[in-house]
Amino acid sequence: MPLRFAALILASLALAGCGAPSPTTGGKPAAAAPEIQWGEAVNGLQAGLTVKSPPAGPEARATLLFTVRNAGQQPVKIMKVDKFGGCGYSAPAMEVKSEGEARRWQGPQPSPLPLRKDFFVDLAPGAADSVEQLFYPELWGLKSPFKAQVGFTFAWDAARIQTHEGTPTFVDGLWTGKARSQPVQIEVAK
Repeated sequence: MPLRFAALILASLALAGCGAPSPTTGGKPAAAAPEIQWGEAVNGLQAGLTVKSPPAGPEARATLLFTVRNAGQQPVKIMKVDKFGGCGYSAPAMEVKSEGEARRWQGPQPSPLPLRKDFFVDLAPGAADSVEQLFYPELWGLKSPFKAQVGFTFAWDAARIQTHEGTPTFVDGLWTGKARSQPVQIEVAK
């Protein structure tokens, strides 16, 4: 009988997670993930933005995580987020304000790449697609020290596009709309 009691206690401890440290945190509490600042859903799609790592000094870059998720009940087809901003298919995907003024992008203008079918993805309800990018304040006319509010816009206006790989084919049923994240704050002190 005591052996069964000891086995029951060990099984209870194992189920409760007591004993061995977590393999991912080494027994330390996991750091809270930065909260994504989601905007309103537009035609079932939400845009979100978070500062994954803030700038550590005047010359450092913030790492931003741009995310879109299907907040609807039906699958949606979108251009992958990692293709969206850097391929020249979007108006500036970032909106930057500092001291109440909208800042203009002062960097190079990307040329659109030829569209391919693998630039697009079907998102099931609840699924998300995201990409990390560095924030370069100097390309927005910002100099240290500064405080800036950064937002992310995911916009698409064509339900059907033609690809340019070999024989042109069409991608139909694309999500259309303009989804915006809530802004995040980026601050660099002297």
